Amino acid sequence: MLSLDELKTRIYKAQSIILICHISPDGDTIGSGLALYKFLKKIGKERVEIVCEDEANGKLGFLSDGIEIKKDLDDVETFDLAVGIDVATAERMGELRRFYYRAKDRVVIDHHRTNDFPSNDLYLVAKSSSAAEIMYSILMYFDKDVIDKSIAECLYAGILTDSGAFYFPSTTANTHFVLGKLYEYGIDANRIYFELFKKINKNVLSLHISILQKAVFEDNSQIAILSFHEKDFKDTNTTISDTEGCINKIQDVEGVIIAISIAEVAPNSYKVSFRSKGDHDVSVCATRFGGGGHKNAAGCRLNGSYYDVYDKVLHAAEAVL
Repeated sequence: MLSLDELKTRIYKAQSIILICHISPDGDTIGSGLALYKFLKKIGKERVEIVCEDEANGKLGFLSDGIEIKKDLDDVETFDLAVGIDVATAERMGELRRFYYRAKDRVVIDHHRTNDFPSNDLYLVAKSSSAAEIMYSILMYFDKDVIDKSIAECLYAGILTDSGAFYFPSTTANTHFVLGKLYEYGIDANRIYFELFKKINKNVLSLHISILQKAVFEDNSQIAILSFHEKDFKDTNTTISDTEGCINKIQDVEGVIIAISIAEVAPNSYKVSFRSKGDHDVSVCATRFGGGGHKNAAGCRLNGSYYDVYDKVLHAAEAVL
């Protein structure tokens, strides 16, 4: 595993750097990526790009300060260094992993215990609530004087997202210690919480209401399943990114132990998210299908007919009940 000294050496010697966030981006991969992007620009790196295969400039756009998170780059481009942000597998980078493997050097910063990258390219803290919590320690070690309010707000957003607003068991004393330090930069924590967890437009509200009304409860209501189809997005003028947060509502239902969201991303292709309570490890479900994540929150992509995907994820969830 990389040490902080080794990670610093490899990042500081590179002049052109590409930061690759994971597909189906959340506040952690984007918050961590933007924090590192802003830091690298402030220390004078010649060229830094931040990319994500899926749309990341919408709900999370308030963190960017005008920075464009690109969906792709010219295919001939190479970089001194590629950094995978919050990715447990290369597949989580989507097609943009080609830039990762093409770079002269490469590292991954992550917190997933299911991570399968080579240890000599990996900085991993599996006990951390989020990649953003790790990123705070990294940037403090690199140069604490470079961190400012903008960087701190990106880190706070990442921790807030991946800790489930400090609800998930991965939240630790160190998580709260880091949060306290971020407050010292004058962050607007209330605004960040509102943007990530409360703010919703009428179209997204209509989507969530429609999907929640069609929720299916299996195994004596211990498993709840939400399904998003292309027609649902068309009818409400929404996109797959607008599914975010809906699974948490169904997980809160009394008696539900495992919640599953199945969202159509293309014909016969589905994004699947798992959430669980207590000791029920849904990372086992996700890794079974080439995905990954945490004990109580994980995800994967599955191809096949909807009914085939439904049966597969249901049986996987039943196996960990």
